[in-house]
Amino acid sequence: MKKRNNVTRNITYGFELADYLIAHPEITEKHNSQNFIIFTEAPHDLNRKNADLLEQMKEEGKGAIKATRRRGTRNSWKFETVSP
Repeated sequence: MKKRNNVTRNITYGFELADYLIAHPEITEKHNSQNFIIFTEAPHDLNRKNADLLEQMKEEGKGAIKATRRRGTRNSWKFETVSP
């Protein structure tokens, strides 16, 4: 069940992030061609899985943007650049 919940959360939060990025094009202009990895402020298994993905990307020499969905707010995000 956890895997299904993580997939559902990633999809849901992915749509929210896409809506946010469309409304704030300056973010995608600043971070052109980088991957956004979704995290939440609330502790979820999703964070652990996506942290593993972020580490894997760093090991491969790829940078990414850690996009954290802020708790208690509707579609509010915090962005952090993660370099390889």
